[in-house]
Amino acid sequence: MERTGVAGLEGVPMAHLSGGQRQKVYLANQAARYIREHWKEPLSASFLADKLECNPDHLGRVFHAVYGRNLTDAIHEARINRACRLLIETNLTGSEIAYECGYTDVDYFRRLFKKYMGITAKEYRQAYCLVLPEAGSYTHLTLAPLAAVWSSGGDGRIKQ
Repeated sequence: MERTGVAGLEGVPMAHLSGGQRQKVYLANQAARYIREHWKEPLSASFLADKLECNPDHLGRVFHAVYGRNLTDAIHEARINRACRLLIETNLTGSEIAYECGYTDVDYFRRLFKKYMGITAKEYRQAYCLVLPEAGSYTHLTLAPLAAVWSSGGDGRIKQ
């Protein structure tokens, strides 16, 4: 049974929500899905609202009520999660990873990575990757923590 993450309604089955509450959860889920599928593209609250044919302020309020974070944080978290994966699964440079994750300003990417992960991208790679001298590539050493990501169903649970 699908459940909602709407503040004060955690764990309540979607079927028990009013029509207006269901519409809000649906709208927030559409925004979350779009972010997950298009994180590499230029995204903003205004752009998402335009795509979803609603007011940007309304979308921001609804998204925050359902997911407990703002749209900008959700976009950055999706991109930083991708960066974490690239850091442990590839030997791309920090600049290459920044561009691959949709950031055009490498310094901005570095600041955001440190903000969301608490360590630099270089420190993250050193902590969670093993360099194989003979291959010169990185392999996965352990499960590495990722920035918080909302679940696809909008059920309020956080994947890590």
